[in-house]
Amino acid sequence: MSEINPMFNIAVVGDEQFTLGFRLAGVRNVINAKNNEIASKIESALADKETGVLVLKQNDVEALPLRFQEKLRNSTTPVVVSISKDNSSAEVLRALVKRAIGVDVWEKK
Repeated sequence: MSEINPMFNIAVVGDEQFTLGFRLAGVRNVINAKNNEIASKIESALADKETGVLVLKQNDVEALPLRFQEKLRNSTTPVVVSISKDNSSAEVLRALVKRAIGVDVWEKK
């Protein structure tokens, strides 16, 4: 098993409405993109070696070509998490973030 760099960052790509909450929560790598820019902005985030978790809006992922969607699903570094309004699986998100950055950011002390 490969060692995971605990200094990986979380990156968020999407429209301003989607990314605002992440920015307010302290996520530093927030990339605002209009619909016609989504694919290129996601490619840039995927290429960033310091990104451990890439958060996207489910609707944006579904609008991408099928090959690109498959690439995102198979990505291990960064781990790609797509969020929708009806996504209530916080535990899945928690596990993906922990796998990517090696730290349970929701851990209660």
